[in-house]
Amino acid sequence: MSNIAFDRDFIEKLVLDQVTDLGVASDAVKLTAQLDGLGLDSLDIVELSQQVRRELGISLSAKDFAETVTVNDVVEVIVDRAGTA
Repeated sequence: MSNIAFDRDFIEKLVLDQVTDLGVASDAVKLTAQLDGLGLDSLDIVELSQQVRRELGISLSAKDFAETVTVNDVVEVIVDRAGTA
């Protein structure tokens, strides 16, 4: 795990930006949006986890996101792994 603390706002912005980078219209990307409703599939989640790993230095795998339904769920997984309150 990274020794750098990341706050929740930073992680939220990172995830929202990364989802947009995956080709989702920015006006559709909200914390409450369902991943499948945004057209994201398991390959997109793998790509997202790799980008988060590169940006934050936090080890993540697609399995970490197995139970995620919304964008906020993804944020929660990352916050948990980052040890952020």
